[in-house]
Amino acid sequence: MLVMLAAWLLPSTALAEMLSVAVQEANFRAGPSKEHQVVFTAIQHYPVKVVGRNGGWVHVQDYEGDRAWVAARLLCKQKTAIVKVNRANLRKKPTIRSKVVAKVELAEVFLVKARQGLWLHLFVGDEERGWIRQDLVWGHDKS
Repeated sequence: MLVMLAAWLLPSTALAEMLSVAVQEANFRAGPSKEHQVVFTAIQHYPVKVVGRNGGWVHVQDYEGDRAWVAARLLCKQKTAIVKVNRANLRKKPTIRSKVVAKVELAEVFLVKARQGLWLHLFVGDEERGWIRQDLVWGHDKS
């Protein structure tokens, strides 16, 4: 019984469900209802980690560690990632020696279309943007 309780209390980051914003913009609130204050808003594809649920509401954590509640209907399972460093290179191929095709900045959000080793293939809509090392982004890093 004590072992089961200890396991329940430990954070389970390996099993954490990742979701992303499904609509153009979503309000994240201090509690699980429309009556609670809006803590922040996020754009479409913004990734979040599920930390709890209450009825039609999902308690989430973002890449900065901020926690808030959002209506479940505003989220989806689309694989996305957000840049967590000030600046990073997007490359043509999944290797550090590949040509840099673009520079990205903190908090830019992308769709993740594929994973190859430690690299993620990023898109904006249907437009390919390039490859980035997964340690430079936060979100859906497993394909």
